[in-house]
This record gives sequence, structure tokens and C-alpha cells, in this order.
Amino acid sequence: MGCPLCGKHTDSLWLPNSRKHVYMCHRKGLSPTHSYRGKKAWFDGKVEYGRKGRILTGHNISVLLKNYKNEFGNVRQAGRKRKRVIPAESLADSEDEESESEEEEEVDEEELSRWKKRSIFFNLPYWEELPVRHNLDVIHVERNVAASIISTLLHCGNSKDGLNARKDLHVLGIRKELHPKARGKRTYLPAAPWTLSKEEKRLFCKRLHEFKGQDGYCSNISREKISGMENEIVETICMFERFFPPSFFDIMVHLCIHLGREARLGGPVHFRWMYPFERHMKLLKDYVRNPARPEGCIAESYLAEECMQFCRDFLRKTTSVEGRQERNTEYESTSILGGRPISAGRSITLSEVEKKTAHLAVIQNTTLIPLDSTEHDDTLKWISYGPRNMARSYTGYVVNGLRFHTTSVQRQTQNSGVYYEATAMCRASARDTSQIVDLVSYYGRVVDIILLDYNVFYIPLFRCQWAVRGNGVKVDESFTLVNLNQSQVFFARDPFIMASQAKQIFYSREDESSNWYVVMRGPSRRYTEADSDEADAGPLPLSVDMNVEDVDAEDQPARVDCEGIYV
Repeated sequence: MGCPLCGKHTDSLWLPNSRKHVYMCHRKGLSPTHSYRGKKAWFDGKVEYGRKGRILTGHNISVLLKNYKNEFGNVRQAGRKRKRVIPAESLADSEDEESESEEEEEVDEEELSRWKKRSIFFNLPYWEELPVRHNLDVIHVERNVAASIISTLLHCGNSKDGLNARKDLHVLGIRKELHPKARGKRTYLPAAPWTLSKEEKRLFCKRLHEFKGQDGYCSNISREKISGMENEIVETICMFERFFPPSFFDIMVHLCIHLGREARLGGPVHFRWMYPFERHMKLLKDYVRNPARPEGCIAESYLAEECMQFCRDFLRKTTSVEGRQERNTEYESTSILGGRPISAGRSITLSEVEKKTAHLAVIQNTTLIPLDSTEHDDTLKWISYGPRNMARSYTGYVVNGLRFHTTSVQRQTQNSGVYYEATAMCRASARDTSQIVDLVSYYGRVVDIILLDYNVFYIPLFRCQWAVRGNGVKVDESFTLVNLNQSQVFFARDPFIMASQAKQIFYSREDESSNWYVVMRGPSRRYTEADSDEADAGPLPLSVDMNVEDVDAEDQPARVDCEGIYV
């Protein structure tokens, strides 16, 4: 039993050369009329008529392990099966003993041998009614699946491709073009669809190394999208079966089909995965100073840390010491209208043109205040006086829970991308005389963060390098691409936006020789329900039409434009 949810209905196949069980036959999870079911050459050479089995419920497991007695300790019984012990309650009288023996005869011994223990949680009256009793370990599933894909593509580490994997293809009688071929004293493995050339491997590694996302990037996926993903993941794994070798499909790949169900029932994954515990284990290991006495080092360091925590809690209640705020938290300030700087500032002198342009951006984008309002009278008065020539320049700023940095800051994350929606008069063409008010999107990068000094308070502005609309922005197949290496003459008179108006995005370069960048958007860790509709899980469109016509039915499983491998 490889899958704890499918139980004995888990379809497995033993590979004699790789010497392991693999879990395929995911076409059973498709609809009965799906075209993948009839593709013999794409999969195992057979037409799939079966249907997937039901998921084990808590009641099924409870009934199965009702009379199971746990054997604790590391007891080995070589050469024979585990002996089942009849509970003592069954020996009360002969009638009960006969009834118990009749029930035991109905128990599936083969199914019972798959289990090692009966969980003590089944003593709880509600446990067997829970739809999710134990969560799958998402971090190890994603880590192992990602490592399998990358190592197979790059043919390094624990690659699922090799001589034994190709021999298993020969045993199964599928993909004859990929079977190993003897050439002298060596064996030649033809280039498979997953085989990359040296140049392709270099580009692949370079893109992964140079990729930079925004700070705290995450994705808010609704339950409706999860329901669709549960069906799409089955098709995705079927496409993996089409191209990857059978040795690729270990139990971790199979468990991916259940992650959508658990996310739908259990909610956000960060409440259920092992990352906090793994990080805490890393913290405890760092306490070790003497490898000969690791337990003592951990105990002493943990006690010292606990004493310091008690002292901090005591001082926080008795003195005015403030605790450490969250990383991207804003604090209320009467001197700065919105956000806070997170870097050292420097004084700069604005020219008259720059001062007028920045002041005009503040006036045009300041929220309209009613005439009978007395709360912001002083603010309006000082804004009407205009800013001073002296201003403060920063390289980092936090506003609206987002962390921004200028392009001059080199970090592991990319926090300089800016997305801004402005209200403008639009028309269909130059000949169109009817104009309408609509939102126009602008994409750019933050090149400077300025605090305008209005004598009694500061107003933050972002000076940005914008992509020219028209020839600098294009939408191609649900992708938005921008070219930021163009002249900024068009934005010379209006390069500023208010810091509170900035929305964060990040860019991924189209290819090594192109000046076009793909726009990627996503909410921060402090996302709200208002941001959920704007969030994308990545650059891919939300709905992908996976038709079999997208792949040629007559294509060759072996690559002819790439060199194979000698072993």
C-alpha cells in the first residue's frame, strides 16, 4: 500500500531493473470519454477502461483495524509473518469466542498486513468521521517532485533516467526508439524528449539562477480554482506519463493528485505543513557548540533563550520598551503621510522643474477633501505653500504592506517593479471624436524614492522609469510584456506617482537576447480579499486548454537534434 488514501486500490507496477514499485495508470481518474484513455502508444500500450477507486474513509480503516493489536518495540520475526493476537475480551466465554473467530475469518489478511499499527486517535468518537485525519507532508512532496524533475532534465543527482530505466522500457515493450543500444563496449541511450543539450542546460540553470521574485511573494487561490486544479493535475500527470520514463513515477508523484482535495478541505497549507518545525529543528541544531554533547548544548542554549524571553516580556509590561514590529508593518507618523523608509536617507536639492513636477503630482493625486472638513485644514494649507527645495532620498520604502527598493539595490528579491492604474481620456483611434474615461495601466521600475518636505510633514513619491504605451507594452496570449529600455522623453514631465498608489509587480526576462520582460503579479503575504481577484499564481493563464491535438500523434519519442548518453 503506497498511498494512504487509495489503500489497496493504489495501482502499482514493479520494475525489475530499477527494482522499485512505480505508481502509474492515472488515466483511470479521467472522465470515461476522455481521449487520453484510447492512446495506446502514448502510455503503456493498452486502452484504459478502468475507473479510480474510492478514497479510504475513517470508518473503513476503523472497521478494518478493529481487532488489530499493536506490537510496540523493534521486534523482528524473520522467515514468518506477523502473528495476530486475539484480544483478551474475546476469551470471556465460548460463545463470544466463536463470534469473534467468525468475524476474524471475514477480515482480509492481505489488507491487514499492509498496516503496522492502529492509531490511538481512533479511540476518539469523532476521529473516524473526519474527512482529513492526517495531512500529507506538502514540503517533502513538492521538494521530491521538483528534485526528480530537475535531476531528470539535467541528468544529474538522483536522475530517474539511466540504463536500468531504459531496460525497463524494453521489458514493458514500449517506446522502442528509447531502448538501450550496444555500441562496442559501451551502451548508448538515445536522446529522449526530456533530454537537454549542453546549451539548453546552461540556459535552464541561468534562468533559475537569475530569477528574482518580489519580497514575500505568495498566491491566493480560491476554492473554485482548487476544484478545477484537482481535475487538471490528473491530466498533467498523464502528460508526464506520456513523456517521462516509468521509473519517474514514485509515490511522491502520485500523492500530488490528493493535494488539491486536502487544500479544499483543510484550508491554507501554511497551517498544515512542516516548514515551522523544520526551521525550529535548524535553530536547535545551531545551538550545538560541542558535537560530543549535543543534548547538553541544546538544553543550555534553550534555557538561556527562554530566560531572555521572560525578561523581554517583563520589560515590555513594566517599561516603555516596544517589541519588534513585523517586517513590512507601517506605523502611524505625523511627519510622514503614508509608509515609512527602511534605508538610510540622504539630502538632495531639487531643481525648480523637478520641484514643480513633483508638487503637481501631489496636487493631482491628493484625495479630494470636503469643503466642510476641518481635520485636514492644516495639511491643505501647507500643501498650498509648496515644498522646499531640499528633499530626502531613500533606496527602500514600505507602504501598504509592500516593500519597495530602487533599481540600484542588488538583492535576492526583485522589489522595484511598479504597476499603476491612472484615469485617462481614451478613444479608439485618431479619427474617433468620442472620448470616454477609462483606466490605463502603466508598468515601470522605481529609480528613486523622494520625501517632499512641506515644512511640517513629508509626502513620499516614487520616481519611476516607465514603459512607453504602444510600442513598449504588448499583450500576447495572456502574457503582458514590457520593454523598459526605451526613451523616457514621453514621461519627462510626469515621472512621479504617490507611494500609496504603487502596486508591486516583478519581471521575468523573455530570453537572454531580448529586451522584453514578462509581467508577473501577485499579492504579498498580507493579501486581502480585495487583492484575491488580481492575483495570479504565475505568468500562465488561469485556464489552460489541454487538448491532445496540441501534441502530434505521430511525433517520435526520441530527439534527433540532441546527442544521447553513453554509459
